[in-house]
Amino acid sequence: MSLYDSEGHEAKNDATLHAQKVVTVCLDANGVERQAGVDEYGQVLVKTALTSGEDQTNDVVVAELGRFTYETVAASQTAQVLGAFGTAGDFLHSIIITASTGTITILDGAITVAVIPAGALGVWPFNVVSASGAWNITTAADTECTAVGRFTA
Repeated sequence: MSLYDSEGHEAKNDATLHAQKVVTVCLDANGVERQAGVDEYGQVLVKTALTSGEDQTNDVVVAELGRFTYETVAASQTAQVLGAFGTAGDFLHSIIITASTGTITILDGAITVAVIPAGALGVWPFNVVSASGAWNITTAADTECTAVGRFTA
């Protein structure tokens, strides 16, 4: 959580707000809880409460709307397009690996984004939007997976 003064400058730490009387607690237009207080210099400080889905490490909020679809990728496939057409902007939520004796390569268009090693069964989260084209998956022999996300039909 960050504190900002009335001019939008980030405060040095949030101890100042905690030491002062909280003037108000309210929800802003986006439903985010905010606390306002005044520091020892008379500057108004605004503190944003932790929001559901907030990733404080990367300073982002993960908000996912809508439903996912899935597509199975059989063994020995080369750059199988996810979705009927696939395009930049498609969302890859996760890869579920059901059989794996070889690698699985995830591509954004022609760009390799990840190579999942052999034997890595389970769910691999991605939560990423394609930037350069359709999501593609290449599987080795005896390696199968299911891609979950929103892919252009």
